[in-house]
Amino acid sequence: MITRRSVCLAVVFLTALAMPSLADEAADKEARRLDGTWKFLSLESDGDKAPEEVIHKWRWVIRDKVLTIPGEGKSSLEVDPSKTPKALDMKSLEGKSKGKSFQCIYKLEKDRLTICFPEGKQDSSDKARPKEFDGGPGKSLIVLERIEDE
Repeated sequence: MITRRSVCLAVVFLTALAMPSLADEAADKEARRLDGTWKFLSLESDGDKAPEEVIHKWRWVIRDKVLTIPGEGKSSLEVDPSKTPKALDMKSLEGKSKGKSFQCIYKLEKDRLTICFPEGKQDSSDKARPKEFDGGPGKSLIVLERIEDE
């Protein structure tokens, strides 16, 4: 016999399945916060800082979870703002690095984006997601600033 309670439970269950999860909504909202054109403020890799006259020319463009690096190609982005520090997964979609993935961490403070990669200038055997923001051995640290679209 079908009871009123079982019908209510079925409706609640089916509604929950049809709705996107709160975690997905939070990730989508956070990903939209990354959209824009970004200029490099600094880059440190394996403890070495890149020359300012070089990095100030570099730009990244993020739109709809896709990072475009002029002259290099595109990468897909997935964020998880529930992690501490926040997690960013990047996967190269084209170019010489096609298919390569990076498990990064990031922080966004107003119009400043900081990303730490688990790889330095040389391929590293430890590809684990960094736990802290530094550009020491086996890691790269990028600091970007949002600018008006060019």
